[in-house]
Order: sequence, then structure tokens, then C-alpha cells
Amino acid sequence: RNKKTLEDNIKAESKAQSKLNELNLFREKEEEELLSLTKEREEILSLKLPEEIEESIEYYKEERRKDDVFKSLDERRKELKKGEPCPLCGSLDHPYSLESFIEEHDAKNTKLENELKRLENLKRALVDIDKRIGKKKDEISSLISEIKESNTLLLLRNNDVSFSKEKIESASKALMDTDREIEETASRLSSLLGSS
Repeated sequence: RNKKTLEDNIKAESKAQSKLNELNLFREKEEEELLSLTKEREEILSLKLPEEIEESIEYYKEERRKDDVFKSLDERRKELKKGEPCPLCGSLDHPYSLESFIEEHDAKNTKLENELKRLENLKRALVDIDKRIGKKKDEISSLISEIKESNTLLLLRNNDVSFSKEKIESASKALMDTDREIEETASRLSSLLGSS
């Protein structure tokens, strides 16, 4: 019976050790992923800091708002005629009605839109990576708790195995003592029977 208990305890100990090894390997993998995410975040931040991204987005949004005003005046600009005064300021010179100015403005507007998109993508990437880093940290924290529990279970299983081995050794010693006593009794009986 003691031997069966020892075998069961050795199996349980082996299972607990395997589980702990598995959890530790998984933790290492998760920590590598966290390191990779942290590097990715640093790469984003090397392009621009969060506050710089916000400031730049605000700046480009304001520039776009000004551009909307400029576009709203497009129809009025078409009414300007060379040599005739501007109805708004009275000037005879109309530099904003020139085709080259409008082309230049459109090119500037395209660059502005592209930069705004780039900054907004950068901001989204940073928010996304921060969420992923937070989630990964939570997963690792949960895993560490599980590892601690698994380690405690392994220690209990080690104790069970040690206890079973002690019981077997004790039973074996008791058996040897009993065998010796039987031999001694048999020897005494034999000598008593021989002397009669």
C-alpha cells in the first residue's frame, strides 16, 4: 500500500513539475513579447513625443481650418478683375487670384493633409501599443501568480514523496527488526529444543 502511495505521489510531483516548467516557459515568451512591444513603442516615440504629436495635430488642424476659409473665398476670388478694386480691401493688385498662387496653395494643402494623417496614425499607433503593453503586463502578472501557486503545489508534492519514502523506510526497518526477532526467537527455541 505504501509503495502504491509513493508511486502516486511521484506521478503527482512529476505532473506539478511539468506544469511549473510549462508556466515558466510561457512567462519567458510573454516577457519577450513585452520587450518587443516596448521597443516598438520607443521607435514611435523616437519620431515624436506624445505632447509633440498633440501640438502638431492642433497646429495642422488650425492650418486646415484657415484653408477652409481660403476655399470659401474661392468664388469671390474669381470675381476679382485686373485693374478693378477689390470689394473687400479696395486694392487694385490681386495676388490671391493668380493661378500660380492657387497651385502653390493646393500643393501646400496636400502636404498639410499628408502630415496630419501621418501624425494621427502615429497617435493611434501609440494608443494601440500602450493598450497592448498594459494587457501584456496584466497577463504576465497573472502568470506570475499562477507560477507561485504551482511552485507551492510542487513543494507539497515533494513533501508527499518524502513522507511516503520515510514511511516505506520505516516499514522496511520494522520488517527487518521483526525478521531479526523471529530469527532470534527461532534460534532460542532451537537451542531450547536441542538442550532438552
